[in-house]
Amino acid sequence: MLAIGRGALGGLAFERAHREAWFELVAGVRRHDPVWLRAQFEREGVVLLANGARVTAEYRASELPRVASSLLASLAVLTAVVVRLGALWLGAGLLVFSVFGGLTALAQRRLRGASERAYARFGENVQGLELLVGAAAELRAHRVEASIAAQTERGIAAMAREERAVRRYGLIASLLPLAATLVLGLGPLRAWLAGVAAHNWAEAAIFGVTALALGTSLMHDVEALLRSAPERRTLRRFLAAAAAVVEPSQPRSRAKPLGQSSVLFEDLSIVHPGARAATPSALSCEWQPGRGLAVLGENGAGKTSLALCLLGLVHPTRGTIRLGGSRHDEIDWEDLRGRVAYVAQQPYIAASWSVAENIRLLAPGATDEAIDAALERVGVRASLVAHARGTRPLDVLAGELSGGERRRVHLARALLGAPELVVLDEPEAGLDEAARAHLRALLEELASGPARVLVIAHDQSIVPEAFQRTRCRRGEVAATEGSDPPPAP
Repeated sequence: MLAIGRGALGGLAFERAHREAWFELVAGVRRHDPVWLRAQFEREGVVLLANGARVTAEYRASELPRVASSLLASLAVLTAVVVRLGALWLGAGLLVFSVFGGLTALAQRRLRGASERAYARFGENVQGLELLVGAAAELRAHRVEASIAAQTERGIAAMAREERAVRRYGLIASLLPLAATLVLGLGPLRAWLAGVAAHNWAEAAIFGVTALALGTSLMHDVEALLRSAPERRTLRRFLAAAAAVVEPSQPRSRAKPLGQSSVLFEDLSIVHPGARAATPSALSCEWQPGRGLAVLGENGAGKTSLALCLLGLVHPTRGTIRLGGSRHDEIDWEDLRGRVAYVAQQPYIAASWSVAENIRLLAPGATDEAIDAALERVGVRASLVAHARGTRPLDVLAGELSGGERRRVHLARALLGAPELVVLDEPEAGLDEAARAHLRALLEELASGPARVLVIAHDQSIVPEAFQRTRCRRGEVAATEGSDPPPAP
């Protein structure tokens, strides 16, 4: 009856559990620092998190109810034993099960450890496979593909050994209840052979068989619950690391139009979760209206962090940003982000989607004519025509494009509409000399209009002369160029 009840309600429970687990995962992603998320994605991908959400849903909808129903059934059998056979039988049963229960707990602890090691190996093997698939050209060019493949195969062999240990300890944990039941059956057997208390034998047999079935079912359910612990722990750690959503104590002010608003960075330092140094550190700069801003600095100096802070996606650890006189904690960032264009350092593009589909990911209402104009504006439409081979340029798959062509598609995607703030993170990456010259002219055009333009660049040849420059430094006071020098000591 319990199984029938679980089956009848199982569909509804699974739907609700899966919805809740995946909603929690999506909400957790939205609360995380974007820089931390990018590192998490590059380090582990999303497979382990997705698997954690799936296993958590099964745990809530199936494993816990199974364990609970088996426990209830076992309690019913124990109650019947006391009522029909007397407390002596219950005492003997509890004594035997306490001994075998300790052994079972030890086996389950070993089972849990083996499961966690197997799951860790699984994650490492997924990373190895992603590396072999996603970086095949680099690995083969540097003649390291064989060593990476051998390392992955060693990881697979280690995972297989741990899975074998999981099966071994799982078998032990399943057989111990059977052994306990057999031990309990020795007393009734001897009594039957001696002809003593023969009238209890039939009931003892019935209770024994029932207890065996329920005990075995319970142990299998507990084993499944323990085996899913590593996956569930992965999701719990991810959600626990997400920042809490803090509602503002007072209504936030809508940012003024950015074209002529003052932008001031005051002693700005950002320390990301888990980091030991500020990137950037103590940056002070007044971004003058009517000029573009170039952010310079070494790798890891905090240039991307500064851009994300300007978009309200990362918050200062010390200091502040002022937009039109409003501090960063007084600004309605959600409203502001509706008026910006942003091209990330490693922008996302779906290789199996067409150019138009990738552009509409961030501009869902864009017409074909507007997309064509944007592609022409960034100088990539002619390349798409060459790729088209009789089809529309907008229907070319992104996977057929070179790195530089993809970069310009990203730029076209960001420039649709009329943004008030344009933030470009290393837009010159992957571009040839002609494309970089076109980019420089485009930056001059953008900066001469109503929009504010911030560009992060390692190649200063793409930065127009009229742009103001500021330099980020890691863990130390940052200097500013293109503004008044500090007073002499």
